[in-house]
Amino acid sequence: MSKYIPLTSEDSPTSGAPLLGQDERSQDSHLYPEYDSSDGLSRNGGRQNRWLTWVCLIALFVTTLNLASLHVSQILRQISRSPLERANSYIGLDRLVRNASSPGYPLVRNIYPNFIEVVGSNAPVTSGQNASVLLDSVHSLVVSFESRDFGLESCALRLYVPHEGQRGHEEKTWKVEGNVDDIVSLSVWRSEVPTDASLAAMSSSRLASRRKEFLGTVPFPTPGRHNTASFYCPWRSKQTFEVACTSPGCGVEFVQNRIAPLLGFWMHQSEEPPNM
Repeated sequence: MSKYIPLTSEDSPTSGAPLLGQDERSQDSHLYPEYDSSDGLSRNGGRQNRWLTWVCLIALFVTTLNLASLHVSQILRQISRSPLERANSYIGLDRLVRNASSPGYPLVRNIYPNFIEVVGSNAPVTSGQNASVLLDSVHSLVVSFESRDFGLESCALRLYVPHEGQRGHEEKTWKVEGNVDDIVSLSVWRSEVPTDASLAAMSSSRLASRRKEFLGTVPFPTPGRHNTASFYCPWRSKQTFEVACTSPGCGVEFVQNRIAPLLGFWMHQSEEPPNM
């Protein structure tokens, strides 16, 4: 005998059997909350948004920290590598090679002194653009230059004396005492002097104690240009010289200025290697 009772016409789905009411559906949702799919999705979405926000913030913080560290390390590296007060605009040019086959080799330049002073036992003689030079047993001449050109690091002190008959020669006058033919030898030293301002206050004895290198002698007033031994003069370095009469009875007087024909002391710069 069958355990199932056949449906009657009253039991068919189309018989208008009553459906669950609203109250009954709400009770079922409370009994089985895990089946409320819309609420679960909203909670999971909120957790994901908060997680992504924290990840973005942490990544932004780490990136900013790395960029700041890199910038600081670059600044410290530049400071540690550069001994100059200001950035060197000629970085890399020292690696360029020029030789006798290069066009216009060697480059040269003559520099007028930025400081001229006569020192000795008496008051200093006037100096400046038109400097009165006096050299004798108690007076010596101090001239100072600045090596301004990059690459022209072979220097020498140069004495100009105009040739007789040269235009303007008659305007250049001098007085020489010494040998029979009135030609004397002037001794030249490189000196260690901190600043131009301190030169004028020094006596001849203090200047003599600062002589660090003897460069030789130059004749005066033999016409032409006469160089001392060359030496290394780095870019932007200060070069100071002392010129003195060392032979007995030596005396020289003249006026140095920039007007040609040149008479007086200049610094000669060249890119040729200095004489060793």
